[in-house]
Amino acid sequence: MTTFSHYVYNIYIYTFKNQKKKPILKTALIYHLNTELILPDLGTFIFLDSKWYKLREIFINEMNSRCIEIFQSSDLKNSVLDEKWGKKENGKRANESTYNSKYNKNNYLVLDAIIVDSIELADVIHVKDNTIYLCHVKYGFSTDLRELYSQIISSARRLKNDLKDEENKYLKSIYKGMRAKDRHPEYSELDFINLFKTNTIKYVMSITAHLKNKRLTDNIKKYTSNIAKLSVIQCYTEMRTEYYDLNIEIIDNSECFN
Repeated sequence: MTTFSHYVYNIYIYTFKNQKKKPILKTALIYHLNTELILPDLGTFIFLDSKWYKLREIFINEMNSRCIEIFQSSDLKNSVLDEKWGKKENGKRANESTYNSKYNKNNYLVLDAIIVDSIELADVIHVKDNTIYLCHVKYGFSTDLRELYSQIISSARRLKNDLKDEENKYLKSIYKGMRAKDRHPEYSELDFINLFKTNTIKYVMSITAHLKNKRLTDNIKKYTSNIAKLSVIQCYTEMRTEYYDLNIEIIDNSECFN
């Protein structure tokens, strides 16, 4: 008899491009699922990458300490993304795209929703002091950071490989997407590509808290998502080991609570 778990493990997500019949990407659904359970008298469990893990209290405490260390050592303190995350006219919190659009200004490039080969290079790019910052933006310190971690790693891997190739096909496709959306027409294709060849590349995990008056750096224990904490630690370690420097920027979202 076929079990429910058998069905779940055999569901795949296919990505197609330009109405072609052959998929450009195939991945198992199970690797996109994650959750966390706190069971009385049993402990804390997380489901990641198709497996269950039980977290010991000492491990959770170590994660809290490590997250604080990362925040303190790599926080850009809103020197890159200096806009506050606020509300829309209807009083609801602005979505990610609305926030990103605030950076349609000098020395910034808004690449939000420009996706090539299922990979988003960045939401917002900032060029400053011979450094190009690739910012990936997400609201809230929750399980959504697992997705952000994956986005950053995929972007960094694709960019690193593209810069090794003289044709720079990925960056050219990103530029084409910018032109199609009429974003930053002042840049030529060569100017855009040279931004990555003439500046130091840094990635930025751009996140917010989601609890009122509880800054992440001072109240990490009040944020219960261990998946979020693990994602920050893994992303920071993997990026600095395999790809580019990773900084953290905690976006000011105080206006969301007014």
